[in-house]
Amino acid sequence: MKRIIAAVAVSAWAAWGIGPAVAQHDVPHFTTHPGGVATTGNWRMYGVIGQHVSGVTSETSNIHEIGYVPVVKNLLLSSLVAVAISSFHVEADLGGVLLSWTIASADGFRGYNIYRSRSGDGRFSRLNAEMIPASAGMTYRDSDVLPGVTYWYQLGAVDRDGEFRSTQESVTTPIWETELHQNWPNPFNPSTTIGFYMRGPGRVTLEVYDTRGKIVRTLVHGVRGFGPHEVTWNGRNDRGNPVGSGVYFYRLSVGKKRFTKKLTLLK
Repeated sequence: MKRIIAAVAVSAWAAWGIGPAVAQHDVPHFTTHPGGVATTGNWRMYGVIGQHVSGVTSETSNIHEIGYVPVVKNLLLSSLVAVAISSFHVEADLGGVLLSWTIASADGFRGYNIYRSRSGDGRFSRLNAEMIPASAGMTYRDSDVLPGVTYWYQLGAVDRDGEFRSTQESVTTPIWETELHQNWPNPFNPSTTIGFYMRGPGRVTLEVYDTRGKIVRTLVHGVRGFGPHEVTWNGRNDRGNPVGSGVYFYRLSVGKKRFTKKLTLLK
């Protein structure tokens, strides 16, 4: 009894934009799966390229094991994984969550999308209203977060063939205490910046007083969210008139908490 095996094999990995794949002579070119079905055009293969024996026919004196394994020609190493997200990192800080990433090859990129979920197996929602252009850099800050909450993120990289998602990365935002920062510059002329941090959303009042305790300027009066905030004082009172040189105090009121610091205007 003779055994005739007609097949050729080759292994390849992560091929994209490759040339024709051929099997034994009696199987049409561009065949990519059992059954002899022909496909044309550009296509991708991931992992090992190979097929098992797809059928056996028997005769009295011969057994023919019929099958094929595609052969890849013109494997283009320069085009392997045209969209390759090398790293994706998320980190919580005073400003919310900072996301950064690196790309193995940015050729052909159109841009990126950022997705967020409140659970790893939940539904992800896109954060950016418009696609982030590839020329805009590889960082994104999510400021719309709450303290003490765990978020999951994914990066979407977009090229001419569609969007490719990164693995999921999670981070838990810290619970920082509400704090009033020293103004900068100090002394100042003609303006200075006052910063404060909110542990959580709440009603805020930020006022400037003179040394007699009289309110000179109300800078903030309303609800502010979790995270850092900044406001600029231009050295003018609530009527829009410039105030004189000297020492002033500014007070942050959040609920029942009060924070006060001193600043100096020099002209």
